[in-house]
Parts: sequence; C-alpha cells; structure tokens
Amino acid sequence: MHVTRGQEDVSVIATLVQACLSGFRDASTSLVSADAATKKKLFPYNLSDEIGRFRLWCGNIAAHRVGRSSLDYRLREASHIKERVLELLYNLQRVVLEIIELIRGERLPWEDLSDSESDLSEDELPPVSGEDGTTELQQLMSNVAEIITCLMRLSVAIRNPAPHNQFKESTHIDTSYFEDFDVQHVRGKFPDAEDYLVHRLG
Repeated sequence: MHVTRGQEDVSVIATLVQACLSGFRDASTSLVSADAATKKKLFPYNLSDEIGRFRLWCGNIAAHRVGRSSLDYRLREASHIKERVLELLYNLQRVVLEIIELIRGERLPWEDLSDSESDLSEDELPPVSGEDGTTELQQLMSNVAEIITCLMRLSVAIRNPAPHNQFKESTHIDTSYFEDFDVQHVRGKFPDAEDYLVHRLG
C-alpha cells in the first residue's frame, strides 16, 4: 500500500502507519531471499531492529488506531504536531520503498553506478562506497533510524498536545469593543503619560 500526500482520509495517520508496516514487511521478506552482497551492504544496520522500534512507537501512542481513539482525532486541535507526524511518516514510507527497490535489485545503488550509467555530473553524484565507506542501503537505513528517533521524540508532545488551533482561532476575535475600557484603565493608572503611549498600552 502506498499513500500519497493530499489523500483525504479521516485516519490518514493510521493509513500511513499501515503503509509503513506493510513496506517494512515487504523489505524484510525481500531481504530473506536477497544475495549475500546485498545483505552485507546493510551492515551494521539491522532492519528488524528498526521495525521493532517503529512498532514500539506505534503501540505506545496508538498510532495504528482509527476512530475516536486514533492519533488523527487526538491531534485534531494540534495541527502543528499532526503535520510534523505526517511529514515524518511520508518520509519513512518513501525511504522504505527505496530500500525495497535496492534489496530486490529493481535499480542499482549509487555506489554501483559507473560514470557512463549516470546522467548526473560528478559534483551531483553522492559519495561512492570507499570514499566515505557508506553504501546507499546504509544511508537509507540511517535515514529510517533518524526518522523513527524523531517520531519517538515527538511522543511526549503527542501525549499532551497544546490546543494550537484554538490559539490560532482566537486571533480572529474582535476586541475593538474593549479598547475604550483598556485606554481608560491605562489613563487612570498613568495620568501623566503621553496620549500616544496611553493608546498604545490600551
């Protein structure tokens, strides 16, 4: 299952979580039948460790649930946190799909591309294995680990989200009715203050 940005769904977080879990399952299954050279390119990262960390995050905050217990529902007043979670999940899904492509041999990793096979200039090419010792699979697994770490760090904010949307909506309340009272209050407190200052403070 592949979820794209802009897809209208009441439980888009739960849908993305399922897509990521499905991607992890596909990657894990593909890795079992992959050749030794591909498995070696993942070292020292362990795919099952990252799957475990992601499942732990999902279970701790119930990211896989739908309805009133869903993360979408709990973050309905905290759009800033919801947007960050969605961004991280979209990125995780994209990276996992790239890992699957490399494990299955659907495309060559950048360390195996010859100069003639690439349309990119030398400056645009990512570093080749040996220059910094990193394979594309290692880089992608590093990205997966970083994304999951970011999701885990967001857990505290997710459990106690500030009602950000309520604060945003309060800026649209018309307060002009109270301005005269505020100006009179400031004038009473500071009778010697300049007129412009009284109006500014009021």
